[in-house]
Amino acid sequence: MSAVASLLLLVSSYLFYQWNSLEQQEEEQTDIVAIAREMAPVNGEGKGIQLIVGGEKAYVLNQQTADIEMNEEGDIHVDADLLVTAPDKVKENKVNYNQLVVPKGARSRLTLPDGTTMHINSGSQVIFPETFTADKREIFVNGEVFLDVVSDKQCPFFVHTRQMTVKVTGTSLNVSAYEEDIQTVVLVSGAVTVKTLNNEENNLLPNQILVYNDNVSTISTVDVSNYISWKEGYLLCDRDNLPALMRKLSRFYGKAIHCDPSLSLYQGNGKLDLKENFDQLMEGLKELYPIRIIKDENEETYYIQNSKKPH
Repeated sequence: MSAVASLLLLVSSYLFYQWNSLEQQEEEQTDIVAIAREMAPVNGEGKGIQLIVGGEKAYVLNQQTADIEMNEEGDIHVDADLLVTAPDKVKENKVNYNQLVVPKGARSRLTLPDGTTMHINSGSQVIFPETFTADKREIFVNGEVFLDVVSDKQCPFFVHTRQMTVKVTGTSLNVSAYEEDIQTVVLVSGAVTVKTLNNEENNLLPNQILVYNDNVSTISTVDVSNYISWKEGYLLCDRDNLPALMRKLSRFYGKAIHCDPSLSLYQGNGKLDLKENFDQLMEGLKELYPIRIIKDENEETYYIQNSKKPH
């Protein structure tokens, strides 16, 4: 069945809400940041990948993965099938913004009009223009993405999050900006400049990570494969505490998981194959860590308990 045939829903309205108030990063904000502040993340729980085009139409794809490509004219293809033909306003150079929502349990790949490619992890939202302007390219990310950015020194590329702005040259990098997690930028190749909410600027070299937490930036050298393996369908764990690991598994598999905070004393190390059945993977973790797994009656919520604690 083609991606277009799998189209589940076409909604002829684009809903706008206000996010909770955010601290200003700069007095003068770019259009995409201002728009992102006014948009509420679309609730993707229990739904497929949602593509909201030009502020008018929302397409919900009944699939867990999607390869989405947008050409220079503004036409959009999903898994090589034409989904949307560029409206006249795109061809008249009026800039409007699209939104791609990848719910928990789903993943997507997006190719932007300039050829930049982006892997989008579960539980993520990306806002991007229908066409880029002549002097800059900008997107907004709430969640996690891996980008291969096409180099254009005359038209720099910016990745905005709620707490950071990353200026990118021709570069491969991973940006993690989930609201519930610490925000990070991992540079694989090229060069980036990261400006954080406290107006601090830092330049990164390949194999470096910037961690932004409580208005403090720290930079260190890392094995980048630990941070980008998710796009290949597995997790490389390097001293991740179990609650943090469970948050990742919850997003990737689309499962509600509640983890006993006392398990933060235990760290996960090694490789997890995310193509494995979820219940089988959890049974394997029981062999490694002192955990007890309780499911609710509908098996929609998992409670991870410390087996060393009394019932």
